[in-house]
Formats: sequence, structure tokens, C-alpha cells
Amino acid sequence: MMDAVLAQGSLLAPLRLRPNDGALLPGWPRTRVLDWVDGESAQIGELDGEIIAMPLANDGPSLLALLLIGACGGAALPLAPEATEREQASAMARAGAGRRLVPGERPRLIGPPGQARLRPGDVVLATSASTGAAKLVPRSAASLIAEGQRYADLLRLGGGAHILVPAPLVHAYALGWFAACVVGGWCADPLPPAALGAIAAAMAQGADWTVMTPALARLLAARPGRGTAARCRVMVGAGPVTAELDRAFRDRFAVGLARNYGSTETGAVLSGFEELPPGCVGTPMPGATIRIIDHQGVAAATGTPGLIEVLTPAGWHAMADVAVADGEGRVTILGRHSAALRRGDRWIAPLEVEQHLAAFPGLRALRVAKSTPAAGGRDRLVAELWPTDPASFDRAAFSAFAEATLQPAMRPDDVRVRTVLTRTDGGKIAAPAVWRRGPPDRVAAAARAYKRSELAFALDAAGVLGALDGNNTTDAIAADLGLDPGLLELLLRLAGQFGLVEPAGAGPAPPHRPTALEAQLSAVVVTRQHLLELMRSGFAGRRDAFADPALTASYLDAMNGAAVAFRVRFGLRQLGLPPGARLLEVSAGPGRYGKAAGDRVVSALWAVGPAACPTGPAAAPPAGGPFDAIVLFNGLRWVPDRLAELAATLSAGGTLLIDELFLEDDDASAEFALDWITHGGPAFLTLAELTAALADLGLEVEVKAVPRSTAADTIQARLVLARHPPA
Repeated sequence: MMDAVLAQGSLLAPLRLRPNDGALLPGWPRTRVLDWVDGESAQIGELDGEIIAMPLANDGPSLLALLLIGACGGAALPLAPEATEREQASAMARAGAGRRLVPGERPRLIGPPGQARLRPGDVVLATSASTGAAKLVPRSAASLIAEGQRYADLLRLGGGAHILVPAPLVHAYALGWFAACVVGGWCADPLPPAALGAIAAAMAQGADWTVMTPALARLLAARPGRGTAARCRVMVGAGPVTAELDRAFRDRFAVGLARNYGSTETGAVLSGFEELPPGCVGTPMPGATIRIIDHQGVAAATGTPGLIEVLTPAGWHAMADVAVADGEGRVTILGRHSAALRRGDRWIAPLEVEQHLAAFPGLRALRVAKSTPAAGGRDRLVAELWPTDPASFDRAAFSAFAEATLQPAMRPDDVRVRTVLTRTDGGKIAAPAVWRRGPPDRVAAAARAYKRSELAFALDAAGVLGALDGNNTTDAIAADLGLDPGLLELLLRLAGQFGLVEPAGAGPAPPHRPTALEAQLSAVVVTRQHLLELMRSGFAGRRDAFADPALTASYLDAMNGAAVAFRVRFGLRQLGLPPGARLLEVSAGPGRYGKAAGDRVVSALWAVGPAACPTGPAAAPPAGGPFDAIVLFNGLRWVPDRLAELAATLSAGGTLLIDELFLEDDDASAEFALDWITHGGPAFLTLAELTAALADLGLEVEVKAVPRSTAADTIQARLVLARHPPA
């Protein structure tokens, strides 16, 4: 059986031909890998090209499971280990996969078989989504092996070389390096991308090469402290290396950054070692052939931008990027062809503009993109900036810098300061998504949903929901509340169909959760009229929701419920503050952590947001630092630009705790997000955006889910604990 599978192609084939028994993974020499795969393949059986999904984490069991799928004649669909169930199900549906392989010592298949088939040994990889929606690309085992051979011929390392792989293995760039380890007889040492301290320590201990993305290199360079020089070389792929990043990494680790370029479809094709100009990705790797052509398909002259193509067994493959080669044959990638625009007789590539503007101090990230007016007209160049501190960002200084740095044709027409820019899993700044209408039945259901909401609000406002404890008849409740019993009975019957009420049974009734706040928001703030105003005017047109004293009172009451008290107790346990510790609480409400901690700690409150301070918040947090703990309790989105300032006031070993709700993979959190847009703070909607920003500040981040305290908890609260790493 296995001979037939290998004849069709498998990443395992080069491993069987290796003459030595060196380790492919730490603790896994070649013979152990082959024996394990042969044994487990007998349990899994022939897959005949079936697409098998699997979480591909940066660990040995995941890589062994990947090899196992190919050895059994299946096609692997790697999934990001942090992907939600909905995201995994969507990727499987698009690929036609039905079953998943759960990695482990004894991997097992779960789910019904899928109908789609590919070549045995294929790996289905997702593109980065940096230019729009991700697509799935099948790569053959032969293609991956050829890519691995290009690395082997380029680097000429001996058998047993040690390769650290902290870049996410679910992405094509890192997986190409794993193929190189299979082909070259090297040991792939995968490390979790988020374990910055472990990555830095492993680099200091020594290796031949470390595989990174620009985002990962940036995070490592930003870690505070002097650090230890890296005893390895570092190659960065899946994104450009700016002069600032190369300099910061060299200052931190005493090594420069080698470069790499390719695509999900072709694998790596260009590479260059240290001391390259910004944006340059080197020259063709051994065995790779490229060309740069103009818009007429003719070879572009040296120094003239054009479209880069790569020769594959199927012919010339367009990489869809604008590139330019210098007199030494070194190639600089200027950006996506679809994103470029022509001004006069030259291409303007947004990536080229980004690389120049990235040198401006105080920028965490930026995105430069072409903007085409919906009604036609001249394309515009828009720069979106994510400063370290948006509140104090000097727009005038940036404009002067752009004017002095860029040719007139390259200067942005519009500059927009953002509180956050979303990144893809690989660390690239994500392109805005392209949407289309959803199924008509879902739109219709949403349009009708107001009816059940109004019924719930009416029953609660009349006092009915509070009275429905399972012990009183409808007639008795109607008499007590002065209601018509016949109409109340009919409304309760409809409410039962909506699940708002239920027949009385054994045991206590479910808890009563007042709806006053939601009723007021639906009448005044989260309305179609207000949303239309926001779409037309932006956030500058938001209404002052808290001008209404009744809404403010309901809002503050919601922050004093039992579920909130439970969250605060849980958060204080995570902090473990000793007696006398100094605590700063930042809150859009009355402040809960300081009150709950009591006299054991010395606490201060910085009230933010219009509900807590109608006359406006204090311009700066209270004095009294450094603080042993800083808690942002429903305060993050009112001071999103002050994270760096707050982190700087932490004592050595202090903790920044953020107690918040985030947009997750459910309807309830999306409903709360409408609150943040219409009357709260719109920054850091997702947990990933926040953790990336904290990591950019050099903080080590830990996330804890708050246990649900009652059945009325409709959305999962999160505690984010961020600390300065040990020196």
C-alpha cells in the first residue's frame, strides 16, 4: 500500500531516501518518524485523495499528523489552531473537506468523509488575505519538495542543521522551510509564535537559522531590555523588511535579517542574505527563474518597475506584484499590481510609499492603498496610520515629512489616523474585506427581530417579567399590575414561542434580568436613524447618548449587577495583590476593583467616558505611580491611545489587567459591538487587536476567560493580563 502512495507523491518520500538517521524534529530521528507513520497509517487506512482538515500548530505532533495524511494518500487542509469553530467549518466547506484528523500520539479521524478529492499528498494552503479574502490553494508534494530543494541548494547546510521555526506553520512560508528540513536532513524545531521569551532564549542558545515573519521580528525587537545576541542567522519572509525593522532587530540581537519572497502557489523563489536595501528580497534561488515585464509583456529595463513572473512546470506564473531589479539583479517588491496606480508615466506602488513613510517616528503600523471613487474619477492614494499614541500624533509634522521624503506623485492625497489596524495571522496589515448580501431569510429574520424585542421590553416595563416566578397565575399578575388578563394571556403565549417565558416547573424560576438599559438604547441610541447618521458623517456625528439622565442611571446600574461583581472578584484573584499594593483603576463607571479590594490596597480611580464624568475626564491619570496594578474595567475603549502611557507607569513586575468584552464568533458580541460604535469606544473590537497592540509595547500577554456566573451572561468576558517580561 505505502509503495503505491509514495509513487503518487508524499512529503515523506525524501525522508525515506535520507542516508542518515538525524532528527527531523527534536527527539524524533528519521527512523522513529518513519516507524510511527507506518504504524499509524495502518490504523488510518487509504484516503484516496480525500481532503482531511487538521489544526497545524507549531509543535511536533501537528507536523507528524501532516506527514501522516500524505503518507495515507490524503490531501491535508491545515487550519490555524486559534481559528474558531465557525472559521474552521467555513474553510472545510470551501475545500470540500468532511473529516478532521486530531493530532496526538494516536491520531484519530472524526466526522463524516468529504466528497472532494485532490492529488494524494497535496497540502491545501490559505493565502494571507492581505489583499482581500483568503483563497485556498492546493500545493502538490512535488512542489513542496522542489521548494525544499531550493532552500537546500541555497543554504548548503550539512545534515543535522538546527532550524528554529517560530513563524506560524499554517502559512506557506514556514511550511516551505519544513519541506527544506525534510529534503536537507535538518532538524525543524517549531516554537509557538506568541512565546517571545522562549524564541529569544532559543536564538541565544544557538541554531543555524531562525524562520520569522516581519511581524514576529518586530515584536521580538520591541521587547524591553538589553537582550542577548542571537547565535543564529534569521530569515524573514511573508512580508517586507523596512530599514527601521532591520535596524531595530540588529540593535536588539546583533544580527541582520535575510529576506525571502514567494507566493502560496509557488513557494519561495527569491532570497537574499543580510545587508540588503529596504524592501529588497534578493535574487532568484537556485532552480528558480523569474522575469519582470512591462504592461505590453516585454522585459522591463533594469531599474524600471514591471510585473514579476515565475517559471513553473505549467509555464509562466504571474505573481501579481510590481517589482524592480537593480544592476546586480537584486529584486525589490513594490506591492500588488491591483493596488498600484499610474500617475504620469510611472507606476506608484503603495508598498513603496509605505516603506518611505515607515521611517517617521511614532508609527506602530501603516497601510497605504489606492482608493477609487465609487462615482469614477481619479484614483487617490490614502495613507492610514496607526501611531503608538494617536492622541498626541503630530499630523503637521507627518505631512512635512511626507513632502520632504516623497516625490509629488507618491504623496498621499488623504491621511487618516486609526486607533488600530487589523493584521492577518501572518502579521501583515489586512486589506479591507469585500462583502456581499447575506441569505434573504437571515435579512428577513433580522428585520422582524424588533418585534420580539418590543414584546420583551413591554412585558418588563409593565412588571410582568419580574412577577413571573412560577407561583402566580396570569389573572393574579394582571390584577396586581392593572393589566387586561385576556390580552396578557395572549402576549405570554407569543412570548412562550419566542422563548421569553416558559411553563412553570419544578425548581426555582430563571433569574430576572432587567431590560431597561436595552429598551432605552433601542429607543434613542442604537436606532436606524442614528446608524444612518453615522454612516454619512462618521464618528464625529455621534449623539451624546448620556445627556439623558435616565439612560446614564441604567448604564451605571448595569455595571453594579451580580455578574459584574463576580467578574471583579475573579479579576482580583488573578492579580493577587499583596497588602499595601498601589492600584489604579480606569473605568467608564463608578469603579469596582478599588472598592472591592478595600483598605488592603492603596487605590486611585481615573474616571473616563461621559457616563462616569459628564463634564469630561481628567486629561491624565492620577498621580501616585508607579502602580503595582492598573485595571481597565470597561475603560479600554475610552482611552485606547493611552496604553503606552499607562504601561510606563507600572512598577517592576506590575500587571496591566484589562477586563472587557470583545467581538467574538457569536451574535451576542456583535450586538454589544453596536453599542461600542454608537455610544462607546470603537477601538479594539477584537481580542486579537488588543493582544497585538500590547505585544507591540513589549508586554507579555495572558488571556483568561471569566467563568460564567449566571445563565443571564450572554457574552463571554475576558481578562487580559499584560506584564513587562523579566530583564
